[in-house]
Amino acid sequence: MKDIHAKLMERLAHDAGLFKKEENAILGAEFNTASVSQNPVMMQQWVDNTKFKIDIANNDDRKIIEAVIDSHIEFEKIHPFSDGNGRTGRMIMNFLLLQNNNFPLIIKGEDRTRYLGFLAKEDVKTFSNFASELIEFEKDRSLRFASKEANRIEL
Repeated sequence: MKDIHAKLMERLAHDAGLFKKEENAILGAEFNTASVSQNPVMMQQWVDNTKFKIDIANNDDRKIIEAVIDSHIEFEKIHPFSDGNGRTGRMIMNFLLLQNNNFPLIIKGEDRTRYLGFLAKEDVKTFSNFASELIEFEKDRSLRFASKEANRIEL
């Protein structure tokens, strides 16, 4: 995850790829992020918990999506980097979905407020249902595109 952060924040942050060295917060959230001293331990727990949640989902797409969404919310609550936590968290979320044979979760600009509401309320169930709909849309869109390409006539 540090490598993902480093690549996403290259030329945008002086501490790209490094855990935060100062306290931070999420504007509008009702919870505190991890302290600098808690951060490394909480991130190791996050990695272990994420792996466990996905393992017990036992290849059930709905359970995997819920596990990934739950882990995404936990990642954002920890807020391990000084900046770029949102984009890094979403990239990791999509990596986990793809790694577990799901399509990515594309959150459009018009859904940003709703997405932030799910995070602020730590609403795993509603966010998972919302995510499942968007992932299904991406799956259908991808299959339509693949079908279109398969039926394309070369000139």
